Amino acid sequence: MTYGEDTMAGSKIAARGQAWEVYRHQQLTKALSFTMSYLYIDYDYTGSNGFFGDFGNPSSTSSAQAANAVSEAQDVKAYMRYKF
Repeated sequence: MTYGEDTMAGSKIAARGQAWEVYRHQQLTKALSFTMSYLYIDYDYTGSNGFFGDFGNPSSTSSAQAANAVSEAQDVKAYMRYKF
């Protein structure tokens, strides 16, 4: 089994906290579509956005790791698709 992300901000399904996603998909023509999405993740435990390995609990991380800990994340995407 491998670790996978469903967004660039992190896994919204594995978030220990609240995750909100809003998206709009619009079919422009038979072959062309436009999608825009916004994701906001508010972690209940700062630094719980990834694996901890040897470090264990996010609250027990070293000061160097605590400085890089994530308490919230956002991801915005917009793209067009052409089907041929």
